[in-house]
Amino acid sequence: MSEHKLKEAAANAESALQHYFLVTGEIVFTISADAVPNAGRVNAVVTSNDGRMGVQHLARAQMALQGSFHQKIQGLGDVKIVDVVIVAIMPLGKWTAEEFNKLPEGTKLAPQSQPVSATALKPEKMYGDGD
Repeated sequence: MSEHKLKEAAANAESALQHYFLVTGEIVFTISADAVPNAGRVNAVVTSNDGRMGVQHLARAQMALQGSFHQKIQGLGDVKIVDVVIVAIMPLGKWTAEEFNKLPEGTKLAPQSQPVSATALKPEKMYGDGD
């Protein structure tokens, strides 16, 4: 392979790499007519081409957190999200999508858990009742 083709292949491989971040956030929400705010913590993964997290990436992180939250609360009722607070952003490194999503050989994903109940998401159940 010529030197030019090698450089081109290396550039293509580099452009396929993305920076991955684990984002932890707290979702503040209400259920149906219950005006009492509840809160729950969720995680999401977001990517960046250049390793920086600008406003656009933070907005995507908040949307990804809401998506993770909605997966957890399926069947809970009329849930209204009041706020999304990003608690932490942890860099996970630079990966291709294939590398990042590869499971170790023989690994099986756990079955989808049952929807989280409203009681399980009450702040006093998550963080204690202040004792």
